[in-house]
Amino acid sequence: NENLRKALAYGINRESAKEKIDNDVEMAGGLIAPAVTLLGRSYRELSADSNLSEYNKEKALEYLGKAKSELNRETFEPAKILVCNESVNPDELHVLSQQWSDLLGIYIGVEEVTESDFYSRLERGDYSLALYPVTADYNSGISFLYKFSDNPYFSINDDTKQSVINLSGIADAQDYVIAFSDIERDILGQYCYIPVFYKNTYLVMKSENTDILYEPFSQAVNFQYAKNFD
Repeated sequence: NENLRKALAYGINRESAKEKIDNDVEMAGGLIAPAVTLLGRSYRELSADSNLSEYNKEKALEYLGKAKSELNRETFEPAKILVCNESVNPDELHVLSQQWSDLLGIYIGVEEVTESDFYSRLERGDYSLALYPVTADYNSGISFLYKFSDNPYFSINDDTKQSVINLSGIADAQDYVIAFSDIERDILGQYCYIPVFYKNTYLVMKSENTDILYEPFSQAVNFQYAKNFD
């Protein structure tokens, strides 16, 4: 339900949550992490995310009321966020769960599963909410946008997909950044995906490579079990 997703989105107090999360992640207001570059600079330096995802208690409760009316419910049953145990510490999600419980009166727990189970459940539609990690094939903002354009688990509208394609025809750097920012804001406004965390430390690799392990504390990359499916 779109109104329920809006209620959850407006119910995230990122300023409060950032004091309680691990250093491996930071609260996300936009789609693109600070480490990702655009035109040779951090995209978040070119376009800040501070005004992209608003915390607004009144709007959260308003949309919750609309969702209850549309679904003919007075309350919502407890739900769980499906999370891959390799993507983020589940404790980080409990911070958000507590916020939603306090503001919206909805209990949302965390269900931690293996990577194979995670994607199998997504394929079957066997989940209510999922913490879906959006990654790119290379360190570029446009690579991230293509992941939103071509995604089997949630969908942006066709006009936005065309706008992503049209970026390749923009030559002026300033116009490119403006168009890119407009697309990011447009995707967020469709509420198909709610940003919650940026990973501060991560390993980027192409999809044909698997089982390359990364230890964030030592910053060592282990290729012992690596496979390539070229």
